Amino acid sequence: MYKCTRCGGIMKRETFVMDTWLDSGMAHTASINALTDRELFKKLFPYDFITEAIDQTRGWFYTLIFTSCLLYGQAPYKTVLNQGHVMDAEGKKMSKSKGNVIWAMEAIERFGADPLRLYLVSKSAPWDNMNFVPREVEQIIQELNILWNVFSFATTYFGIDGFNPEEIDIYKVEKYLELEDRWIISRINNLVKIFTRNLEELEIHSAARILREFIVEDLSRLYVRSIRRRVWVEEQTWSKLAVYATLYHVLKKLTCLMAVVTPYLAEKFHQELRLSDDPESVHMLKWPKPDEQWIDEELEDMMEIARQTLSDALAIRQKAGKKLRWPVKAYILSPINLRAKKAFENLKEFLKIQLNTIELEILDVAEKPIGVRYVVRPVYSVIGPKHGKKVKEIVERVSKLDVEKLRGELELNGYIELMLSDGSVVKIESNEIEFEEIFPENIRKEDGRFATIYLDVTETRELVTLSLAREVIRRIQTMRKEMNLQVTDYISVDMSVPDEEWRSHLESTKEFIKGETRCKELEVKVEGEVEGFVKEWEIGGETIRIGVRKM
Repeated sequence: MYKCTRCGGIMKRETFVMDTWLDSGMAHTASINALTDRELFKKLFPYDFITEAIDQTRGWFYTLIFTSCLLYGQAPYKTVLNQGHVMDAEGKKMSKSKGNVIWAMEAIERFGADPLRLYLVSKSAPWDNMNFVPREVEQIIQELNILWNVFSFATTYFGIDGFNPEEIDIYKVEKYLELEDRWIISRINNLVKIFTRNLEELEIHSAARILREFIVEDLSRLYVRSIRRRVWVEEQTWSKLAVYATLYHVLKKLTCLMAVVTPYLAEKFHQELRLSDDPESVHMLKWPKPDEQWIDEELEDMMEIARQTLSDALAIRQKAGKKLRWPVKAYILSPINLRAKKAFENLKEFLKIQLNTIELEILDVAEKPIGVRYVVRPVYSVIGPKHGKKVKEIVERVSKLDVEKLRGELELNGYIELMLSDGSVVKIESNEIEFEEIFPENIRKEDGRFATIYLDVTETRELVTLSLAREVIRRIQTMRKEMNLQVTDYISVDMSVPDEEWRSHLESTKEFIKGETRCKELEVKVEGEVEGFVKEWEIGGETIRIGVRKM
């Protein structure tokens, strides 16, 4: 007992006590003052959504439902989302005594609020525990930098060419849209549909992951890479305007989705992309709806086949020691089915540019290119024990058969029958014979997911000339960056090369080099003096000197 210091009365402890969670467990009624505002209570109850950490199952979630069932005969919420805990990188619980605590404000200062938010949302399902690994947040930062580069690329060229999205949209340029434009428009509208569904189903991590994949794989690595050639032309063309309208449409919709997981970056994009009748903030926009008329599932399927085939084709290039910026003589695609063949035929020009090849040949399903042949090899470990003394004659007879007919019969029946000189008939099964594929010296092969891919590595003077030009272009572009030049700045270039053959190669591609580097004047000399910002470069085992001056 205690004496009250105010009134002098006696204070006693309450004998009968209840879990204090019961106080919080009345939040469904107390938080909106339901006793005095019954209409508001009827309007809101039961509540749509509640979320807390997994340890609230016994505490808050239970007492809320317990008291609500006592008072109203039903649960107070429609949907519950249990959240897991954040552990350290090794999966251990964070503790000040262990010294493994990562404080939220410190993480924000180190990584930034948006990268941290996107990481936490996409790393694991909300209801699972997650290990916080700092280097994984760095990966998110890299991905957002990729997006920033795409945004900068778009807005820079919008400005250079005076593109006005209030006057030109995808509807006005519809007939000028190329396949890659229609594909990315379809992808962003499908993304809106899937992203929205994931949010509504509380699959927040899935929504964030497909957003990241779209940014890196679809928008940056495939679309932007494929349209650079169309925006680099000097004159204003409908093809260029189609790219701008497409990029604007995609970035506008993407910005709305990003507002959920990267609100600060989304706000920055919104301010740059705002139209005159747009609200002040991205967070005041209406949630985007997919434009079904622009969704083309067949085109998306074809582009997915193309994307996988590009990956497989680049693998064979790498094995052959051919850099992507060096053009090759030819690729030959032998599709595995009619679906793949249709995709290759529809996207032939797109594939040709992406593969950086002079020629692209598409064969019939499972067809072999000219010059590729098969040689029959007996499997002696199988055929010997089975046929004994007859093996020699069997091998002689098999070697004289038409290889293609032999392969076809074995694939159809699984065996062939041979009559030997003694009148006996032997059965040769498919496991007794192997077929070795023989290629010309200049051909390389890779079995891809949708096609067998053949690469012709023959080097011609034309290929060497183009390859050297692209190497020089890359060096000049690097020097432009080092000089902090604007995209719109023009330059003059002097080059000192080791011999007349080099000069001949570069003279024949002079206009190509000038167009790719915004160069007004280009002079190629044999071991001459160069002026301006000068650097030495090694290309193909030879040293050249390049001088760049801003005009």
